[in-house]
Amino acid sequence: MKKPLLSFLLIAFLIVPLFGQKTEKESVLDKCAELFGKASDDESHLFEVGEFYVLQVILNADNNLKRLSVKSKEYYSDIRPEWEDMKGFDYLSLTEYQYLLTKLDLIKSKGKLVKGPPSVMIVTNSTAWSKEEYEHAIIDIGYRQSLLDDEDAPRRVRMFYIDYEKDNGS
Repeated sequence: MKKPLLSFLLIAFLIVPLFGQKTEKESVLDKCAELFGKASDDESHLFEVGEFYVLQVILNADNNLKRLSVKSKEYYSDIRPEWEDMKGFDYLSLTEYQYLLTKLDLIKSKGKLVKGPPSVMIVTNSTAWSKEEYEHAIIDIGYRQSLLDDEDAPRRVRMFYIDYEKDNGS
């Protein structure tokens, strides 16, 4: 009599938590909605993170978080035509970038800094690219850069990506 009861309790103990747990996709999208409001586009997982910028949640084939991408709204004007001509557009200041990075860490932690930015950045299409490696993610940051910029001008962030699938065979 004890054996069937014990088996039943063991099965119940193992199965019940499965029904109450959210998938990573659900957890990430719920946290984004909590931090930034309702998605601007549910299919593309776009969330407005400021007047001129959008967060895109990119999932892998297993519906786990692959990348958080922050770009200007105009990159998504094919989805939202009203974002095509952004009057008064401005890049992110370093303070705005750091604040946003802190909020994104609430969605999924990047961990501690392992390797800081390079001393020299490669510039393509007026964007100077920098890479920072963390325990659980790699961040690629695109700074606005032009030969016409004053060398004392404050650095501005054009876009950035947080990749959670590091090149480790995953």
